[in-house]
Amino acid sequence: VIVEAVGIGEISLDEGSKMSRMQVKSTGGKTGWATVSGSGGVKYLDTILPFTSFTRNLDKTIAEAHKEVAKGLAFIRSKNTEFAQNPEARKELQKFQPRMTAAQSSVDTLKKKVQQSKGEFARKVEREKNAYKEAKAQKAADAILSPIQVKVTAQEADVGKLEEEAFKLTKIDKAEQDVFEKPITTLTACEKILEAVVKVSAEIRSDVKEAFECEQLKGVVKGPLADAKRELGKLKARGDAGERKSKGVLNSVQIANETIANARYNEAAAAFRDDLQKRKKTVDEAFTELVKKGETEIVEAAFCKQVSKIGLKFKEEQSKLLFRHIQPKGGLSKRRFTSFVQQYFVVVKGIGLTDEFDIAKAKTLRKAE
Repeated sequence: VIVEAVGIGEISLDEGSKMSRMQVKSTGGKTGWATVSGSGGVKYLDTILPFTSFTRNLDKTIAEAHKEVAKGLAFIRSKNTEFAQNPEARKELQKFQPRMTAAQSSVDTLKKKVQQSKGEFARKVEREKNAYKEAKAQKAADAILSPIQVKVTAQEADVGKLEEEAFKLTKIDKAEQDVFEKPITTLTACEKILEAVVKVSAEIRSDVKEAFECEQLKGVVKGPLADAKRELGKLKARGDAGERKSKGVLNSVQIANETIANARYNEAAAAFRDDLQKRKKTVDEAFTELVKKGETEIVEAAFCKQVSKIGLKFKEEQSKLLFRHIQPKGGLSKRRFTSFVQQYFVVVKGIGLTDEFDIAKAKTLRKAE
């Protein structure tokens, strides 16, 4: 039975029964109120689409055609029996058999295609019905992902900047590193960028954790929100990878700085000893000369000035790098300065210690072995 909606087909809720009701007109012309769906969700009326009416009539036509073909085949079978004694008539009748069989096959094929098309149309209608829900879910997913994606993109840009800065020192050969003017500047810049990378990486992990725990993502297994859950895992992995990569890059810069400092260390120590010998000064006296009045340690500026004074042609930052290599923090203590300048030897074969340089005149004080 088909009923027609009155007006635009507005559905109203009956507060008493909690049923959805709509005013309709029957095929007999009577107008009244009908329940569309019950309080328990039971559906009593469903919308008829033009496609539904068309396919209903098409199904009816196909069924009638199938019935007529079946009648034709049944007629041929019955007449075959009836014409058993009339070969000529039976022969003429047999000519219709292939045509009827082909007609039956055509009707069956058409019926199958119609059923497939109906299924596809139903799926299309369902997709269109869900389009709004999909769009709403996609909007929610974008709102969750967008802030984190911005941070990941920014972090990856910082990683690129860190590599670019580091390569100034790490992608050159040893000869170029020996005369590199700004090792400390490069290291400081890389440390600053890494600090930003680590900070953003921590924010990404926190944001991803918070997003996973939000109500919108709980229990979802498909659709845009489920895709968002998977994307969150990827974003976290990218953030962690960026942090690991950045730390590795900074480590390579630190190693390059150590290489430069080590190369300057022996050269500078030898130059300091030569200067003391020329001026006939002890290590203690040299230390006293470099320490400011009232201080107990050599400051970086005084050390670098002395490096230049004794004839070493180090770049300014290389002198500072050497100082920080000898004394990583604070001023240069007397013990550190002494260990830098003073040479020590290991006795590999027993030898005597004498009181004078001239062996012919010297007396042995003790034997070292």
